[in-house]
Amino acid sequence: MNNMEDSKSSACELMKKIMAYSFYIYDLNLYLDTHPDDRYTLKEYQHMRAKHDALTDEYVRRYGPINSRQVTSENYWSWIEGPWPWEGGMK
Repeated sequence: MNNMEDSKSSACELMKKIMAYSFYIYDLNLYLDTHPDDRYTLKEYQHMRAKHDALTDEYVRRYGPINSRQVTSENYWSWIEGPWPWEGGMK
């Protein structure tokens, strides 16, 4: 595997982790909507959200924005750079 393939593979693996944490956080969110006093689950939610945010920050730093709210450049709209995930690649 060359460096480009390694980078793409790493980006895909990191994105899979982010998606898994997103799913779990959403599931905890739904549970907390009906059990707002469950302190254990609230702590778990906060812990998983911190992990998710750290992974997301790492992805954005290494590969670019996942969504348009993460564009930080004042001189260039980097959101348009590809390939898009649905075009067979990760940024």
